[in-house]
Amino acid sequence: MAFAEPTAVAIHAVNMAGPLVGKKVLVIGAGPIGCLIMAAARTAGATEIVASDVSPRCLELALAMGATTTFNPLESGSSEPYQANRGYFDVVFEASGSPAAIASTVALTRPAGTVIQIGMGAASVEYPVMPMLVKEIRWVGSFRFINEFATAVAWLQDGRINPLPLLSGEYSPEAIEDALIAAADKTLSCKVQIKF
Repeated sequence: MAFAEPTAVAIHAVNMAGPLVGKKVLVIGAGPIGCLIMAAARTAGATEIVASDVSPRCLELALAMGATTTFNPLESGSSEPYQANRGYFDVVFEASGSPAAIASTVALTRPAGTVIQIGMGAASVEYPVMPMLVKEIRWVGSFRFINEFATAVAWLQDGRINPLPLLSGEYSPEAIEDALIAAADKTLSCKVQIKF
């Protein structure tokens, strides 16, 4: 149940978005929390789940966790189709905390859409307030979880969410130094755990 807490964080973010049945969703940041948001959004009925990340490894994990497609925002033109016609996504989950990613949410969100801010980055960032107002985008913060822990445990136990693609390795307490080295290398690892 090592994944119960981050899964509860993901479910809380999805709950903050409201009903997702039939919705087009973007998750910016395909780390453990972002990938679990994808799985929770799929479970909640989202029909299209797009993942955005600068790491090819994270984009591979995103596909394993429920993304229908991915893009790397550093690749020229990769987000343009989603910015056309005043935005594409009904809901954007920003899970990276990157100032540039946070600022990009307005262009990617359709009018009257919702941005859920999960990623924690700098204390303050520049945000395109005027386009947000004109498009009537709802911007909501999501922090940890409130009462989603039991739901997370249930979804993990019954298989609605399978976190195993995120598990990069299990280590014994005697190998904790190796575990820390592995966890520090984000090109190879996503979630490393110590097994007692």
